[in-house]
Amino acid sequence: MDRTWNICLSLILPIFAAVYNLIPVFYVYLLRKKEKWVRRSDGKEELKRIISFLPLSDKQKSHVLNRIEEAGIGDERTWMYWLIISKIFPLVLLVLMLISGYRLIDSIVCSAGCYVLPEIWLNRRIKDRKGAFERNAYKIYSFLHTQISSGVKATDAVRGMYEIADHQLIRDCFIRFTARYELTLDLEGSLEIITRSFRGYDGEMMCVCIKQCIDSGSAGKTLLKMEQMMFSKYFNILQTETDKYKTRILITGLIGLSPLIILLCAPMIYEAVSGFMTMITI
Repeated sequence: MDRTWNICLSLILPIFAAVYNLIPVFYVYLLRKKEKWVRRSDGKEELKRIISFLPLSDKQKSHVLNRIEEAGIGDERTWMYWLIISKIFPLVLLVLMLISGYRLIDSIVCSAGCYVLPEIWLNRRIKDRKGAFERNAYKIYSFLHTQISSGVKATDAVRGMYEIADHQLIRDCFIRFTARYELTLDLEGSLEIITRSFRGYDGEMMCVCIKQCIDSGSAGKTLLKMEQMMFSKYFNILQTETDKYKTRILITGLIGLSPLIILLCAPMIYEAVSGFMTMITI
């Protein structure tokens, strides 16, 4: 009894200390009433500060931050829930199951499941967000090219990009970009929002085109070429999805016809089996 009490006490004290230190962070994050976009940048700093206490290497911490921001949850309350569920809850569950008397392998399997499922969700969200960007990028290029070519100032055209990027997974990124550029006029810092959210060639080229438009005040050939390229990519995505849907429809049709096929083939199969069994018995 004394040994169990000592174990429980040794677990309760660190948890109590952690909760006591995190209460002010949660209170400030949830209850402060600052301007929306300023609060989002502070949320990013809070995320970095909390991750700095995790027992991970600098490379792993940077990887976690990049993936969370690439998934589009780094500046919302969702990242806090994800961090608790995927990093803290599996460890707590493992300890509680071991104390409760469960086998080590059962505890490890449950804890691993709680760790893997949020990662699967995060990977899926990153993939969906990249897909949404690839489907809508040509609209942004077309909007910039049309606006600037018709005489609209490049800065005004860039400020209206969020209205064209209307997909819910990417719209927030362009709203943050526009808001930061409006407030600070810091183009390089504002473009980092797009670069960090959509890592890779497509995101970098969009930033290059936006910077080129603002610096030169005109729509260059790069903008037109990127519009054509991203539209071709969008069209290829539509073709691929069409082929997938055709395959799914075919499989669904075959599954729907399977009862009828079984009913038609059942008498023939029965006769064949009966004849075979008669030959064996003779």
